Amino acid sequence: MNPLTGLPGNIIIDRVLNDTISYGREFCVLYFDLNNFKVYNDTYGFENGDKVIKFTANCIQNQINSSTTYNGFVGHVGGDDFVCVVETGYENCTDICKDFISVFDKEILNFFSEEDREKGYVIASDRNGSKNMFGLTSIAIAGIYGKFNSFSNSSEISKSVAAVKKEVKKEKKSHYIIKGIDVSSE
Repeated sequence: MNPLTGLPGNIIIDRVLNDTISYGREFCVLYFDLNNFKVYNDTYGFENGDKVIKFTANCIQNQINSSTTYNGFVGHVGGDDFVCVVETGYENCTDICKDFISVFDKEILNFFSEEDREKGYVIASDRNGSKNMFGLTSIAIAGIYGKFNSFSNSSEISKSVAAVKKEVKKEKKSHYIIKGIDVSSE
């Protein structure tokens, strides 16, 4: 269990992902990653950063629990990365993402100063030490949907989700992309 959020960590996440392969039913794996979190952490301090991590974990859990017939699985990969696995229809997966983003984008503003909220950005140093404007913390959700029996292990699932994550991270605001699993190899 992750000590900050109390959510299952990588060993259990790996087990759950491997289990989805053998079930032969349709699942959605969603990977949540905060945008501009490093800037937030550097600007507001790690204690406030921890509060944002806890808020994100609670927000994901609440959304999954209220949106699925069965309790979905939510895990904390580490840092500002989370994963969830839900057995539900594709449309419900997109609704989960839309609803989550709506709540997240509204509530995350509570973690910023009034000045930064009004500006809509934070001025901070980039990785090269130059001052830049960074958007307020937002969320990228990368998902894959379908029957997972075309994968041979959790590592392959992770690679597939990582490819979608790369695409969704190009957006500078909260955004989601869910791709269907290529089943041509079945």
